Amino acid sequence: MDCKAAVEAFLDYSNSKNLSGRTVEFYSFCLCRLIKYLPEGIDVGEVSVQHLRKVSSELRNAVNLTTVNHVIRISRMFFKFLTEEETIEKNPALRWEYLKQPKLVIVPFSREQIGALLKAPDLDTFIGLRDACIMSVFADTGLRASECLGIRIADVDLDNRVIKIMGKGSRERIVPFGITSRAWLKSYMKKRLALDGLDYEDAGLLFITEYGDKMTVTHMDHRLKVYGKKAGITGVRVSNHTFRHFAAINYLRNGGDLFSLQRLLGHSSLEMVRRYSNYNDSDISKQHSKYSPLDRMVIDGDITTKPQQGNMKKGRKRIR
Repeated sequence: MDCKAAVEAFLDYSNSKNLSGRTVEFYSFCLCRLIKYLPEGIDVGEVSVQHLRKVSSELRNAVNLTTVNHVIRISRMFFKFLTEEETIEKNPALRWEYLKQPKLVIVPFSREQIGALLKAPDLDTFIGLRDACIMSVFADTGLRASECLGIRIADVDLDNRVIKIMGKGSRERIVPFGITSRAWLKSYMKKRLALDGLDYEDAGLLFITEYGDKMTVTHMDHRLKVYGKKAGITGVRVSNHTFRHFAAINYLRNGGDLFSLQRLLGHSSLEMVRRYSNYNDSDISKQHSKYSPLDRMVIDGDITTKPQQGNMKKGRKRIR
């Protein structure tokens, strides 16, 4: 079987599992890059680990390390599927290694930047109020962009301050929001509900375009960049992921725990949220100033701040 036909078979299988359209599109995106760098016309059963490692090398010159590792991960799933279906005899991806990535410090928005972003939209317009509401929900809950744009009006409970979210892998969860976000949502929903008399396909969605259509992630990303420029944000990427980092890190700073953060963000494992507990240097300094083990002993009167001077015997040789 040629590689393109094998990819089509894998995508058909993925669709049969009722995966989201975005997930299947992502699989297709990664596997198209795999095929691009394999020898032209090669049979899928002839692909070796040497071919795959060469794909890694070629991809490194074209895309970032994160994308390369995404391609490797999805390709591993692809070749595992082909092996289980007995389309190929051996899985060539078993020894295909991920590329080592540097662990970068997450740089979230500052509180001042969040304030500037929320002031950027024109609140006298439907679009401006909608966008400010979206940003407030992002900053308060850390929702993924696709999750936020998939919210339906019926999913929002203003009285109990919770939203029903359909997350990755069609896993439903309940996400709480704060009093401030409720004020934004309440104000926006008044204008949003006034549009219910219109006849359009996505009438039940909370966040829609001025034409009544569903917002796309690309559309939302563009809007965020517009407000980032208007607010004069520099030194940090204005994106949904940065809002997500802000929400997670500040949740922990304010006393939240990793277990509840895991549920709020919709991660399948604690490992994904542990990175948020690695505070930046200023956080560590503040925390140490507050909880210094030795300073606590001084406060409790167990030791003094003055170093104790010992008596050195005269004539003793100095140690060099």
